[in-house]
Amino acid sequence: MMRWKRSAALGAALTMMMCAWAQSNPTIREIKVEGNVRLAAADVIGPMRLKVGGPFNAAEVASEEDLILALGVFREVAITSQPAGEGQVDVIVNIVENPLVKEFRVIGNTEISTDEITAIATEIQPLGQLYNLRNGRAIADRVTALYEARGYRIQIEQVGPDRDVEETLTISVLEPKLGEVRIVNESPGNLRTQQSVFERILGRPERGSALNEREFRKGIEDLFATRWFDNIVPRLDNGSVPGEYDVTLIVKERPTGLFNAGVALDPQSRLVGQVSYSDTNFRGSGQNVGLVLSQATVGGGASVDLAWGNEYLSRRGAGINANVYSRVVYNFTGSGSNPFGGNSGQGFDERRTGLDLIYTTPMGKDLLAQVGLNAENIKSLNLDTTNTGSQDARSVQQDGDLVILKLGLSMDQRFPRLDPYEGRLASITLEPGFSNITKIAGQVTGLEDILGKNSFIRTQLEYRQYWPMGRIANQNRIDAPVDQMVPSIALRSRYGFISGRVPFFEQLFIGGSSSLRGYENQQFWGSRSFLTTVEYRRPLQRNFSLVGFADYGGAWGGYGEVTGFPQFSTANLKLAYGLGLAFTTPLGPIRLDYAINQDGGSRVHFNIGTGF
Repeated sequence: MMRWKRSAALGAALTMMMCAWAQSNPTIREIKVEGNVRLAAADVIGPMRLKVGGPFNAAEVASEEDLILALGVFREVAITSQPAGEGQVDVIVNIVENPLVKEFRVIGNTEISTDEITAIATEIQPLGQLYNLRNGRAIADRVTALYEARGYRIQIEQVGPDRDVEETLTISVLEPKLGEVRIVNESPGNLRTQQSVFERILGRPERGSALNEREFRKGIEDLFATRWFDNIVPRLDNGSVPGEYDVTLIVKERPTGLFNAGVALDPQSRLVGQVSYSDTNFRGSGQNVGLVLSQATVGGGASVDLAWGNEYLSRRGAGINANVYSRVVYNFTGSGSNPFGGNSGQGFDERRTGLDLIYTTPMGKDLLAQVGLNAENIKSLNLDTTNTGSQDARSVQQDGDLVILKLGLSMDQRFPRLDPYEGRLASITLEPGFSNITKIAGQVTGLEDILGKNSFIRTQLEYRQYWPMGRIANQNRIDAPVDQMVPSIALRSRYGFISGRVPFFEQLFIGGSSSLRGYENQQFWGSRSFLTTVEYRRPLQRNFSLVGFADYGGAWGGYGEVTGFPQFSTANLKLAYGLGLAFTTPLGPIRLDYAINQDGGSRVHFNIGTGF
């Protein structure tokens, strides 16, 4: 009996609670939409959780308003209710629609055209439709990404209906401006490098100009590539006004002057006694000077080279280099495997005395023009021309004078330019030449048509491409590290051809450390040449890289037969491949390569200087 009474009491309590709940949460009889002009009521009610016939809970009104606002096409949403009989209510949804978009207005843009920005906006927010807040956020994201892809760190100030112009969507951007540029010495004391040199390499940045971080970063990379600094730490700070940024470069200078005396290997792998002085940043002026006195173990006399240059005459691109010399050239020797190679049936000597001058100037964005002049006198050494039986099997005597005009045009989009891992370079070089050969002997005896005055044109086409194979951290950001070690694949292809009669050694030569590795120096020559090289470059340390390479090419259509070097009248291209080590030293870049050729031979090549 007691159990029954308790059950009855519990049931009564539950009944009372349900009645109270029904009174506080009446049933929804109808949901009305007011204020809609272009949208149907069903489109407004669709996302709501409140439904006709379901309970109405006033505590859920705010979340229901958020659901409708999330559609993005309403400026205001307010949900109210009114009694509709016992235990029932009507729900009224009051809305204010966003305006139609019939045109776009872009303000604040100077570096990206209005047409490009409106094309993005039209794709996301079609004209003739209600403005959608979600579309506005998407437009802001896409416009920001477009600017960032071109190197600009922008702020979107507004994407929304214009308050003053009806049915107009305004897109307002705040483009970045350059504030102060500061160069700070990491070490105590004043900077050796002159302020004007920093300005020229960085592109003479002016306060208040548009700040393209990618372009500014190219200047920082060019500055680091001079090898005047052990380190450069770039920093970007907010300037004194909105949208303005200050750039600080904290640099640590290194000595750039170098005196050297001793024995070394030259690019043809001969032992050379050498005394030299060089400075790549002479007195902090950005100029390079050099003096080299050398004497090879194979004889031929001393060589003298005096060089001067300034690659930073103006904003990144214009430069001049001059070289006056009287040097001994050892032909067909020192191809890589024998550093003591000399005249004993292996080659012969020439003394070349002359001037080499080249001037480079920018012609537009990434476009460079070159004009140069090479004039020299050539005289063979150590040849006994009176006794043809004693002449070296590889000797070619062509004494006389030579003048070559150099005209070049290149599109250079490499990054960074000294040791690139990204971008491309395309170039064409025309070299009209004039020769006056007064004496011939050796392997060209009998070719009298090369005697006297002749003219020729040498043309070379070249293309290079670089693909990064690793992550490049924030390359569009000024404050990213400058010494990133990025694995890359590098491709170079070049084709050359000659019209007219040229002296023997002005033909196109292929073979050796700078072209077709695995073969002897100058092994193939002719009036046509082709070479393509692919390298995989893997940095292991900051100044040390492992390189895998393959070379494919040759030369043909030339004249002159040299013992041990058979030539071809048509293209007969050769393949070689191997591994190499690349070092960056105070003397400059150094390469040591081991190559295997398709004919079963192999050679070790030593080279001072960059590859490509």
